[in-house]
Amino acid sequence: MHVAIAAWIDARRTYPGFLSVPPRPLPIQPSLLEALVTRQNPAVEADFALMANFVPRRGRPAEPYGPARALWIVHRETLAGMRFALEPLTPEEAAALARARALLYPPDASGRPAISEKLLAYREMKAVVDRLELDRRPADEIEQAYADWLVLGFKSEVESALALLARLARRSSVDDAVRERGDLAEEALPRAGEVSFAPTYFAPLAAVQEATWARNAVSFSELRAAVPGELTGLGGTFLSSQAEGTCEFGHTVLELGRPWFSASLYEADDWRLAPGEIVSDGFGGAGRMPGYVQSVYVVRPQAGGGKGVSGPSRPIVARPPVDGPAFPRPGVVGGLRPGVMGGPLPRVDRPPVVIGPPRPVSWGSPVLRRADWIEQIDRIRKLARLGTATPVPSAPSECLVVGFGCAQLPSSPRPNPAYTW
Repeated sequence: MHVAIAAWIDARRTYPGFLSVPPRPLPIQPSLLEALVTRQNPAVEADFALMANFVPRRGRPAEPYGPARALWIVHRETLAGMRFALEPLTPEEAAALARARALLYPPDASGRPAISEKLLAYREMKAVVDRLELDRRPADEIEQAYADWLVLGFKSEVESALALLARLARRSSVDDAVRERGDLAEEALPRAGEVSFAPTYFAPLAAVQEATWARNAVSFSELRAAVPGELTGLGGTFLSSQAEGTCEFGHTVLELGRPWFSASLYEADDWRLAPGEIVSDGFGGAGRMPGYVQSVYVVRPQAGGGKGVSGPSRPIVARPPVDGPAFPRPGVVGGLRPGVMGGPLPRVDRPPVVIGPPRPVSWGSPVLRRADWIEQIDRIRKLARLGTATPVPSAPSECLVVGFGCAQLPSSPRPNPAYTW
């Protein structure tokens, strides 16, 4: 049933991508989101990063925690293999860029670039117009100054050259690639025990309060109808059954943020890989990195004695083993270095943070007022910083990760043959 729930949530979102669903839902402790906000528990951050950074493939089951390498490993290796154009410009663009530079920054007597007379006049006349507008001078004075700016300040010619320079100078993706490769260097990554990971963030922060989650009551037939054909093989007996009933659950969608990953790099045409190597086929199915996880679907099913469920079948989703997912084994998953121990993440003695009961919120308004959730988040951070968090006994969680909304990377690499390589 978790496949149908994930598909139902995904169908109500608008984004260019595809749904990826694990063979079994993943339990997630409610305190996990709070710990991710406070950034006080590296083990929790590493576990979340490993879960959310598998490389998804359209039509295949999601594989959080393995066996493929983590997204940051694949991204780092791809960046290392990029070979950039010597000049990412066509001959026509290169000539236009040379003309623009000559107009704005011609060489001086020593051969170094200098500001041209036209650019100086442009700046001078622009300053006059700005000053007149700031002083609220009469309209006829401003109009005359603007006319002078057009003629004496070479406004159109200079602005055209500046725009061309800005557009073509940003054509190269080398700087972004070098920066992200440095950010993902093994020695630069944070660690949880012996395991390194790339920090992964989520929004909205208000998701730490279940009062902000959507509450749903969906018929079994509607859930079955939401499952796309490419995922019916994961639906089990629920999709093939004719059972009728209603599934009640709350859910939230976590939108992920990765400061170390720019999907726009894979839209650039100034780099290439070794012959035959493909990053993405453009459809999310093939390549070393055809897509990436953009959002996580977290659900709390209705619990307790079948309450809120009608019909012969209860909408309780099967769970993975109590111990939860384990860390990848050396040489198999996530690019872990040889010698790193497998097994679960190391436990941290820090007690979980609890923030007390949430404010009453109308279910008609799925999001807390900004001031409310900022106050709650501030309280979480203060509790963690002051060490006054209240310990709570560990108990099985009723929250489950049922699916992932994934974005597909464009077809890449796609080097421009007109560039100089």
